[in-house]
Amino acid sequence: MLPLCLAATGTASAGGSATLDDSTRLIHAANDDLKGFNIYTYAGTSSGDDRITSGSTAANDRVTVDPAWSSTPNTTTKYILLSPPYRIQSFFDGLNNAARYAFGAKRLLVPKTNRELITGDVLFGKGQMERWTASTVPDDWDRDSNTTAVREATEVGDDLRYAAKLTSNGSAKAEITFSIRNFFKFAGETLSLRGTIQQDTASRVSLEITDDITTNSLPTFTDTDVFVEKTVDDFVVSDNPKRLTITLSITAGGAVNAIFDNVRLILTSKALEEYEMPLGDELSKFVYLSGVWLEDAVGGGLYNTRFMNRPGRRIPDYWIDEREGTKYLVLKPTGVRVGGDETHVATPDMVTVASPPLDRRLKLVGQGAPKIITADDTNVELNAAYLKAYTAWYVLRATPYAAAEEGRELLRDLRGEWELLLSRTRTRPLAGSIVVEVT
Repeated sequence: MLPLCLAATGTASAGGSATLDDSTRLIHAANDDLKGFNIYTYAGTSSGDDRITSGSTAANDRVTVDPAWSSTPNTTTKYILLSPPYRIQSFFDGLNNAARYAFGAKRLLVPKTNRELITGDVLFGKGQMERWTASTVPDDWDRDSNTTAVREATEVGDDLRYAAKLTSNGSAKAEITFSIRNFFKFAGETLSLRGTIQQDTASRVSLEITDDITTNSLPTFTDTDVFVEKTVDDFVVSDNPKRLTITLSITAGGAVNAIFDNVRLILTSKALEEYEMPLGDELSKFVYLSGVWLEDAVGGGLYNTRFMNRPGRRIPDYWIDEREGTKYLVLKPTGVRVGGDETHVATPDMVTVASPPLDRRLKLVGQGAPKIITADDTNVELNAAYLKAYTAWYVLRATPYAAAEEGRELLRDLRGEWELLLSRTRTRPLAGSIVVEVT
């Protein structure tokens, strides 16, 4: 789509502190034929390095870069070589700008579903281990120096995407902790700490909850290499708690791997009346909310219970409330309808039940803003053809080629293509939706 843009792409056959060889793709006739090119490593050793070649050696199928690589490339290193004047950063900027333009200028809405929230969970979904701004610990969790924590995507204890895998250092206790904000409001209440756990060594992994007055822990267990559901029940918070913290831990001893998932802290002493909806991160950010469904059983994965929000109802079953800048998803206790299917239409066999049961996953359905691409996010909720056309237009217009007649014609074609594709994208809220956040 762009003239003379991609010079080569491949895998290094060898490398040095400031060189990269590829005997298959970097073959060139004379020294310095590839000087001034932009090389970007996107996988393997030195991944993410963005360099300009300071020269090339034809006899070795080699390019030299300045400054040196962050680490020496090897046969795992995959790269892209762009001819002047193109730079890989221009493509990244184009992709980001495409997403921002689509949302900001066109009010783009994309389908969004979130299943992190658990009824009665005072962790507000943070124990589902889905959010990893950093790669070393789940968001809002802390780890000690004896612990290695990584995002686990293969062995997962529920039907979401990620779990947290902990590895001890082979000597001291290893742990990650979560501290409850505004813990004093739970004074005198009863809580149940629950989670899905896998350990590779028997009797080494535990859950713990403390308010610095009382501490309750899960007894160690012998199951290995399988996920098991474990519970620390009936923890009564002191009338004067000093803190409220949960800990996922591996006891001292030889190195152990443990995987934690679907961790939740259920407030069991109160009926469910409202639930804080965590807005602000890209996984759960909604602009419009069109449906709220309730899991039929703990871990069942089937959502056949629906909260209704039909137009014209004097008191809806759910709504969004904002207090002191915090968004709350309020669920009306007597407004749950059971039966029917997962459509947005009420069916005659739906019946009203009492307060929603605790420890059930909620499925929120609606529309949100497109994700902005980050280094840790490869999923973009935008039409791929739109992204391709917009990015090509964005990159091309900053090059000398854009001033030529042929370049101007290509720019017009590309702009017409991405504007047409964007116009076909849904930009209106679904029927019956309620506003969550207008940005």
